[in-house]
Amino acid sequence: MAKLTLDQKITKVNEQIAKEEKNIEDSKERIKKLNAELKALQSEKEHSFANDIIKLMKEKGLSQDQLLAQLMSQSGAASSETVSSPSDNNMNSGSGSY
Repeated sequence: MAKLTLDQKITKVNEQIAKEEKNIEDSKERIKKLNAELKALQSEKEHSFANDIIKLMKEKGLSQDQLLAQLMSQSGAASSETVSSPSDNNMNSGSGSY
């Protein structure tokens, strides 16, 4: 097998670089398409969730304000059970500073 000349080696490396650059460009295009598909699916999911909420509100006969009030009261009850008050934190952290 004959040795490649320096010019042939340079040409071969340039061709490999061009091939890799083409692969990168193709990958970028695929990523753009996948991101667009992901965005569409996320939007569809959000719309589906919103439609489920509207359906639930209609089934329960709730207005938007009533639903928000219920969610706020449930959220407030859950957070008061899991979070200590700021005064409790001050008492605990301040006792060792004297």
